[in-house]
Amino acid sequence: MDASRNEYLHLNEYESISDEVDPSWIVFESNNEKPRSVSDLISFALKHNGEDPIYGETVWELREQASREVFEEARRLCESESPVKQQVGCDILAQLGAPHMPFVAESFPLVASVLASADNIETQSAALSALGWLGDLRGVELILPFLDHPDRDIRDSVTHALIGLRLDPRSIDGLIHLTKDVDTEIRDWATFGLGTMTDLDAPELRKALLERFVDPDGVTRCEALVGLARRKDERVLEPLIRELSSEYVLDLAVEAAALLGDPGCCPALLDLREISGSDNGLEEAIERCTPAF
Repeated sequence: MDASRNEYLHLNEYESISDEVDPSWIVFESNNEKPRSVSDLISFALKHNGEDPIYGETVWELREQASREVFEEARRLCESESPVKQQVGCDILAQLGAPHMPFVAESFPLVASVLASADNIETQSAALSALGWLGDLRGVELILPFLDHPDRDIRDSVTHALIGLRLDPRSIDGLIHLTKDVDTEIRDWATFGLGTMTDLDAPELRKALLERFVDPDGVTRCEALVGLARRKDERVLEPLIRELSSEYVLDLAVEAAALLGDPGCCPALLDLREISGSDNGLEEAIERCTPAF
């Protein structure tokens, strides 16, 4: 259960992260009434595991309760021998009580134990994702062995987990490695993690972002542009102008122009306004790139 790009951007503001669902309501079976107990919610989550959005909504209902009772139920799930129960337990613990996360210290060994014993993709993926959300840097050494796992869902969970644990230099190295993954979405997230989610500035990080300028995926290319524009790297200008002058201009390219603030972007931005009309993001980019006299 991973967050969207915009939700990641709110992490440093300590906002609760949703998994692209509204946790304020849950669709319960025929009468549409919420179960009144933690036990009912757990049973419902187990029954509907893998059914989106209903599973995610139920897990969020449990996470938001953030009670000792919910934690104990999640602990029992993690300690069971059922892969499905272990998965649900990890999903609950991943953000139990977010953003304050009162059970992190107790949750880490439970999730780590699930990862060590799990032998199916879904449970391993849930445990890996949970380690990232828990934010305990001890999780990095547990995650890195899965860096080149043959299953893309596992590598996807690894990518999100390393973004969550980005304060560890080993996570940065892992994300650099994942920017070259065969899977487009994984490259995109790894590039976003390096470019936007950390302020670290190092030659090897810049090199990894620079190499994504020629990525076949437009979103990945533009995430790299944003990352290097944030670092005021002059090598961004030429490929950025190409993106701003292309047939389909992504909002990320306009964001990169605003971050770079180079007058060289102005002609392409003004042309874009003429073709597509104005919006707040485009006007901000034009303002920042317009030379001061």
